[in-house]
Amino acid sequence: MASSSVLLEQLKNSDPGLRRKAVRELVQFPEQKEVVEALCEALGDPNKGVQNITIESLSLMKHENVVHGLISVVKSSDLNTRNAGMTILRNLGPMAIPPLVKAVQTSEDVDEIIQIVVILGDIHSPLATDTVLKYISHADDNVKTTAVESLGKIQDPKAVDILIEAYKNSDILKYSIVEALGNISVEKAMPVLLGALESGDILEYFTAIGAMGSMESPSAIDPLFKKLTKEEDSGTRRLIFKSLAQIEEANPGSMKKLDPAAIKPILLGLLEN
Repeated sequence: MASSSVLLEQLKNSDPGLRRKAVRELVQFPEQKEVVEALCEALGDPNKGVQNITIESLSLMKHENVVHGLISVVKSSDLNTRNAGMTILRNLGPMAIPPLVKAVQTSEDVDEIIQIVVILGDIHSPLATDTVLKYISHADDNVKTTAVESLGKIQDPKAVDILIEAYKNSDILKYSIVEALGNISVEKAMPVLLGALESGDILEYFTAIGAMGSMESPSAIDPLFKKLTKEEDSGTRRLIFKSLAQIEEANPGSMKKLDPAAIKPILLGLLEN
């Protein structure tokens, strides 16, 4: 078995096949910062095969050194390299959260904060809830919106009360909050979704339709069906039907109570379109 120093030299070889082989074998040295730094640099290798095997290898190296190395990668000006770093951090899962939390708490760079908050959301762990919640009140609107979207991905009911309060006090966040509440899917959020469904703001209305489908609660069937029977726009009707179908799929038989005579002409109209 080759030493890490030999493999690091091989990683500089002009032959991409040898570089790929070096990456595969370097996976056994996550505790060595020099190795991690070299593999992070290999994410920008000109050979796509080397890039791919590096993503795969770093995703297997569940060590704090790797997380710290990748935090630097997500600051890269190269979009492909930055996206690769974010993908690996997602793949590392909950073990990456403590270093990411520390990094975001000490950062003053808005772009870096947004990237880390996105990753925390994509990991889908409630371990990140408390940290992400703090950024709902950030001075930057993009950071706030990203925080709400990430809470929707984490789906921790703990965030619901704060999101509902933010909905009452922020026009900027209301669309993202409605969508997030639908994803978190607790009945406590239903009054907000029902209010959004009656909104004169067309974007909030559409968002509420989708959020009710994501919530998958049978209690959303009646208000959605009521809108369906009154809605004249075929595109909006399709959105409502999609949400109703999501609810029915999650709760088989829940739509049986609806009047088939009222549904049939609407369906026929959509089919004709």
